[in-house]
Amino acid sequence: MTKVCDIIKSIIREVDIFGRYGGEEFLIVLPNTEVDDAVIVAEKIRKNIEQVEFEPDNEELDSFSITLSLGVSDINTGDPKTEEELLFYADKALSQAKNTGEKPIYYLFGIRLLKHSLNH
Repeated sequence: MTKVCDIIKSIIREVDIFGRYGGEEFLIVLPNTEVDDAVIVAEKIRKNIEQVEFEPDNEELDSFSITLSLGVSDINTGDPKTEEELLFYADKALSQAKNTGEKPIYYLFGIRLLKHSLNH
């Protein structure tokens, strides 16, 4: 988990807020960031982490990689008016990404769920 955190910290800015939010979930707040830019940051995090071969603590086990499901929500667009609503929408977008099993990042504007796939 430390290596994942180090990768994320190397990508986000000093002004951004990063922390654990639940069991295996993390939350990143990107102040003064448009949703398209937040999606780019999320995609960069996903690609960087998925490219790493992680070594297990137990030498008898093989190295492994990690896949990520990501959800993005934007307080400047759509319905979220409070921090709680923003988290609710981000969680809905994350759930959609988890349920599809695909790599694209989902983000929510009010009740419209959009799939964002970068061609980089």
